[in-house]
Amino acid sequence: MSKPRRSSVVLGAVLGLLLMGSIAVAATPVKVLGTAHNEIDPTAESGNFAYALGRIGLPNRFDVYLRRAGASVRIKVNANGTQAFEPNLDIGNPTLGDALVFAQKGARAGDADIKIWDVASGGRSEPPQGVNTNAGEWNPSLDGAHLLFGRGPPHQYYSTKVILFDLTTSMSTVLDTAPLNGIVFAGTVNGDWASWTECSRSDCRAWRYRISTTTKTEVPSRARYVYTSAIGQDGTVWYVQSGAGCGANVKIRRHQIGTAPTTLVDFPPGIDANINDLDDSVAPRRVYFSRVNCSNVNNWNIYRVSGDA
Repeated sequence: MSKPRRSSVVLGAVLGLLLMGSIAVAATPVKVLGTAHNEIDPTAESGNFAYALGRIGLPNRFDVYLRRAGASVRIKVNANGTQAFEPNLDIGNPTLGDALVFAQKGARAGDADIKIWDVASGGRSEPPQGVNTNAGEWNPSLDGAHLLFGRGPPHQYYSTKVILFDLTTSMSTVLDTAPLNGIVFAGTVNGDWASWTECSRSDCRAWRYRISTTTKTEVPSRARYVYTSAIGQDGTVWYVQSGAGCGANVKIRRHQIGTAPTTLVDFPPGIDANINDLDDSVAPRRVYFSRVNCSNVNNWNIYRVSGDA
């Protein structure tokens, strides 16, 4: 089978499960990568950039590529004979160094596991014991002492649990479990905060979690479908919301604690998007996302927008 990614899940398992979609425009997005191929899952930090690229003739089978800061060539980081997606960068991680985490699975069958790539010197390694299991591990995000990821049933392409793993204690905390017949999407971890979205058959909601106080709060939104998110060091959450159906009133929104949500991007009808990462190594902060024209769902491209506009 083909890729099990937020993008793919949103327009595959998610659209089938939830019928969501759409995008918005108050800030001006910048196209980062846009060819005739599927380009999804962007992540950037300190000049390094990684993403997942669909193969020629097989647009829903992906490899993860890294372009290091100052380099002109890209490096494929997943092993030969595998698929990979959902990269996330953390430069200067106190435990893992300059690290890129990503999900990797067999070329056709098998469950995804999280892998680590050494950005500085190259080379692939395994995360600590307790991260990968016989189930599927998806959507990893790394920051400081914490690894956030999703875990789903064996031989499936979605997550039903959001897990926060402490690299210093090797302890796992389940932050959320999907409702009956629902799914969850791990967002990102950043400092003292983590984010994710949770979808039932009737709606989707975004959540933020403060690690130091073990406090979980819903991100306020009046939209029925709120999906894919990233969080900042101050607890600000960026998320996508939409109406029912691909490309229906899609917006990228920001919620800063103590304020009302604001719209960053308001997409035209027929355009959908997924937020993938926040780069706060630059100012203003940049939100990286992938977007698609619903008339051709095998041609996702990569964009960024100022997160502080």
